[in-house]
Amino acid sequence: DYFTLKRYDNNLDVIYTEGGVDKIERLHSSLTVGDSKGDFAIVFDKTRVIDKILLATGTHKLYMWTGAFVEVSAYTSTTVTIASGTWGEKGFPATGNIVIDGTTYAYTGGYDTATLTGLTGVPSTVVGKKAFEPVIEETLTDVDATYEIDYLGVYRNQLYLGSDTSRLVPVSSGIDYTLFTLVATRAAGDPNEFLLDDNSKGFMPTKQSMLMFGANNSVTEVRYVLSSDQTKEAFTVDQIINGDNQGSISARARISVGGNIYYINRDL
Repeated sequence: DYFTLKRYDNNLDVIYTEGGVDKIERLHSSLTVGDSKGDFAIVFDKTRVIDKILLATGTHKLYMWTGAFVEVSAYTSTTVTIASGTWGEKGFPATGNIVIDGTTYAYTGGYDTATLTGLTGVPSTVVGKKAFEPVIEETLTDVDATYEIDYLGVYRNQLYLGSDTSRLVPVSSGIDYTLFTLVATRAAGDPNEFLLDDNSKGFMPTKQSMLMFGANNSVTEVRYVLSSDQTKEAFTVDQIINGDNQGSISARARISVGGNIYYINRDL
């Protein structure tokens, strides 16, 4: 299934098409937001074997949604059923919570079938309504609580954080996007950290590197080289563009065409 996410103010909506008509479902109505427009990114969760959607809102918080989104076709007071497939195939975990018509229900089983079980107080009005896994706030390990996350980038499944108010770029583990703890001897995919010459203005991955855009004068490229046994890695950091007003004017003012990167700088 394909859908569009839209965040405005404190709200997060999913826009989907049903019967040729675009419809909107509210996923969250009380996001903590800052001054920036925020950013989205997608990472792979190897434990659940699904992609997850991450949302930065210009604060120290990072939100996550799995994209698990279905329609309820039948119910009892303790179960909800979908018309085809299993809840697990739709992205729901073995146990957890679902939201239907603004109400959150805990369930305890049935994810490998079409019927979730262990719910309580399910009303008849859920039939025909959308059910989805809740948007949650992630806990990031070893990211300063005052760090305001405005930009997200993903390269080799490692999450890059950028801020309008900081030159620091924390980089997560490649197997746990919430883990930013630095280690003395890095193995492949371990967390990392970079210091830019400018505050951040977002990221763009290429086939072989990650570009880190500065807000004023610079564009920095990070390249990784794996050891022959694929267990260790080295990296190089090059400032490929540096000059007055050569930074990116906006995280959305750039595009990749035919392997070439085009962006609008501040030299207007």
